[in-house]
Amino acid sequence: MESPLHKEKLNETFKKADLNGSGKLTFSQIKCLMKTLIVNNKYIDFKDASFDLVCKMADLNGDKLIDYEELYNLLHGDKLEEEDFVKIAFRAYDTNSDGYIDMKELEEVLKLSGKDYDPDEIKLAIAVFDQNNEGNLNYNEFSDMVDGKIKRSSCWYLCFICCKK
Repeated sequence: MESPLHKEKLNETFKKADLNGSGKLTFSQIKCLMKTLIVNNKYIDFKDASFDLVCKMADLNGDKLIDYEELYNLLHGDKLEEEDFVKIAFRAYDTNSDGYIDMKELEEVLKLSGKDYDPDEIKLAIAVFDQNNEGNLNYNEFSDMVDGKIKRSSCWYLCFICCKK
């Protein structure tokens, strides 16, 4: 658990960065602020390529600005409901902000995460969860994918089960 002193320092640092007194910071202001913070005796250093992804994840209300509570939740948050995590993930994966996640966006996020992935599995996941056959996932379809809900009547379901064995 983080100390009240640390929370006070974070709030103080946030207020100093909030030059116009709006109570919100832009992503670039957050980046500057993050370079000054130390959490658990380590400087926070995000790579430029992944920084926007981190800001999108922190931006709970989607206004492209970060308020103090959103910053606090980013650094120490364990108060988020599961549905909030899905919303955050969807916004982060939807890198072009068009309201859909396509194969290219899934690949971008997986590359940033540094995890190995199989492009065929991404294609299959989209095919299985894409209810309206548009070749991408809207929020509800993405939520179903995260929750593991599969349209069992689909022939893709059988394909998905066979390929996972």
